[in-house]
Amino acid sequence: MELRNIKTNKCPICGCTDVVSESVEIDTFNRVKVHCNGTRWEHRKFLCGKEICYEPNFCNESTHGDCINDTTYQALLKKQKEDKEKLLSFCEENGISKDMLRII
Repeated sequence: MELRNIKTNKCPICGCTDVVSESVEIDTFNRVKVHCNGTRWEHRKFLCGKEICYEPNFCNESTHGDCINDTTYQALLKKQKEDKEKLLSFCEENGISKDMLRII
C-alpha cells in the first residue's frame, strides 16, 4: 500500500525500520475515508510497537503506542513486575487463598 502523507520511515524512539502494517481508514461501505481537505487517515506500525498516524484534521503526523525499546517503557514494565511480585508476596504472607486472588 502506498501511503501518501506519512513520510516517517523509522521509529522516532529506536530507529526501527521494520514495518509491520500500513493501512488507511475505511468507512462502513468499505470505501477509503477521505477528509474534506482531500487527505486520508493513514497508519504505519513498526515492529517495535510504535505507530505513526496521519491526522488530516491537523495535517500532521502523530505517534501512538509504546516502543518496546524505549528506556522509559522498559523501566515501567520492570516496576510493574516488581510491584506484582510484592503484591503476590504480601498475599501469600497473609494467607489469602488462590481462589480469592482470582476474584481480585
